[in-house]
Amino acid sequence: MADKSKSKNTVLAAVSYFLGVFAVLVYLLVKDDKYVRFHSLQAALYAVGVLAVFIGMFIVSFALAFVPSIGGLLSLLVGIINFLIFIGLVLYWLYLVYKAFSGEQYKAFLIGGFAEKSA
Repeated sequence: MADKSKSKNTVLAAVSYFLGVFAVLVYLLVKDDKYVRFHSLQAALYAVGVLAVFIGMFIVSFALAFVPSIGGLLSLLVGIINFLIFIGLVLYWLYLVYKAFSGEQYKAFLIGGFAEKSA
């Protein structure tokens, strides 16, 4: 029975990463499971961080587009860098999902410590 409960908890923790910022709802609703609370808060914080990175990159790309004569080229370069960052963030997100599903309380860079303390 305990094994079935652990399996349910790992699935809920992994699903939290698919909810993005709405994973905070899982954090608020699940009061008795520190593992699920940790991963749901970490998922929400990761989604907010990714959103902040892309808003920043969009602003930089937009501003560079107005630089005379080389603005379009600079904007294209930032777009390529943005795409590479996107690929890296998606791969790291998949890694976090895998760690949550495997039952490991893996702390993500910068946000894991806060999520662990708050769980």
